[in-house]
Amino acid sequence: MVITGAGPGIMAAGIEGANRFVQRVWRLLNEAQRLLAGECSEHVEEDESALAFRKIVHKTAKSVGEEIEGLKFNRAIAQLYELTNAMAKFVTDVAAAPNSARRAALREGMDTLTICLSPFMPHLAESVWALLGKDKLVSDSMWPEVDERLLVEQSVVIPVQVNGKRRGEITVAKDAADALVEAEALSLENVARMLDG
Repeated sequence: MVITGAGPGIMAAGIEGANRFVQRVWRLLNEAQRLLAGECSEHVEEDESALAFRKIVHKTAKSVGEEIEGLKFNRAIAQLYELTNAMAKFVTDVAAAPNSARRAALREGMDTLTICLSPFMPHLAESVWALLGKDKLVSDSMWPEVDERLLVEQSVVIPVQVNGKRRGEITVAKDAADALVEAEALSLENVARMLDG
């Protein structure tokens, strides 16, 4: 019997890519843990950066859970890559301007990422879970609870077309009045130029 498919070069590249991801997650979560070392305030301030990151965390927890249930593991892994990228950016925000909201959001993101990784990379997840100072095993933890309020987008991106060609896009509140949407669209430089007044 002859088996065809990926050659050794492709398989090696896949293994190297997975190894790089494991190393990246380990370094990122170690760096994040160092940022959280020390005293953490009970008072949580409002912070747009923290809120934006929390939205990504909750969307990821929901979508990874759904993808696992649907046996779409490659899509679940893709979501975890996106969360890791978002966390890397957020870690720099926390390092630049730490506050209680950012620290709490980072802690939540670290816990969620670790739990979501556990079905795919159990050894890494357990090591990270211990690093985070957890008492029990990550495999004994409940799936992250999703706050449905954080899944609702408050704004939408609308593409603007003139004569069937895209000339730009605007971001408006989800419940914006038609007149406001029209005014925003007309204020785009490319649109104004095409309409010539």
